[in-house]
Amino acid sequence: MKPSQAPSRKDLHPKAFDQKTKPKRDLFPAPAVSKRHPPKHQFHAPYRVAALSFRNELSRSQHLTSLERAICKIFDGFKGTRVALLPGRLGLPKRRASPDPSWDQEVANILLKHDVNALFETRNGLYRGVEMGVGDLGLAISQSIQFSKEATPEIVQALLNRCEQNGERSISLAGLSIGLLICGENNILSNEQANENKVSIRHGLAKQLFGHVQIVFNGAHTVMGNWGKLERRFEFLSGRSRIALYATNNTKSSWGSSVRIYQGGKKIADGNRSDSLRTHLFADERSDHFRALSLDL
Repeated sequence: MKPSQAPSRKDLHPKAFDQKTKPKRDLFPAPAVSKRHPPKHQFHAPYRVAALSFRNELSRSQHLTSLERAICKIFDGFKGTRVALLPGRLGLPKRRASPDPSWDQEVANILLKHDVNALFETRNGLYRGVEMGVGDLGLAISQSIQFSKEATPEIVQALLNRCEQNGERSISLAGLSIGLLICGENNILSNEQANENKVSIRHGLAKQLFGHVQIVFNGAHTVMGNWGKLERRFEFLSGRSRIALYATNNTKSSWGSSVRIYQGGKKIADGNRSDSLRTHLFADERSDHFRALSLDL
């Protein structure tokens, strides 16, 4: 599989992400059925689930090229079901991005062209999903908590409700159940600093979070600080053999805290190293524009 140029504007869906209309399932039309999947797209093992991180504030063309190169590198030769989890708005600028339907469609085109099922955030701050055989999944999920001071009992409870089995944050993607937290929404959890940063759900409103899913994904916008607390939170989210993945846009020289995988309550890989035989670390040797981790299931 070789990277190719990003789709031209004439290939884009003309009314994708029209902000005046209600989200529709065909915003990202499904491509013709590929040889990799049968007509009904009955997804099957093995799965390769990847979390990707990109350098912040690359140019538009650099981001699209880097995305396609990363996808090719991760999934080249892999014959099973392909899943990619992307960080919050790629190339997040210093000021908040405005809606850009053509950009969102180009990202979706690259993913679907390479038979990749994915979650990614659009330029107007909504997490969407694309799936082989379907195209757009009809998701439109926005962030509800940025800082811990915003995590009032009412807001935390509302987010907990959306994380229930039938809530919008419990997503079925290519046959996998995925729980989604966006950036600072991990502040739904709190740490007890005097007790080795022990983690619980804030305000004691529940005992567990996403206990019904296989994977929890926290897609962030910029590199987070205070990993003494965050480490414990992702260990909590990955309890009972569950998988937790984290990915963000990177502004630092190191990639260690830009993309991570946890399983069974411990970290098994980060952007600098992999400690598991089932995980793979992918680096951009050419320009250092991306770093990715994958886990084979």
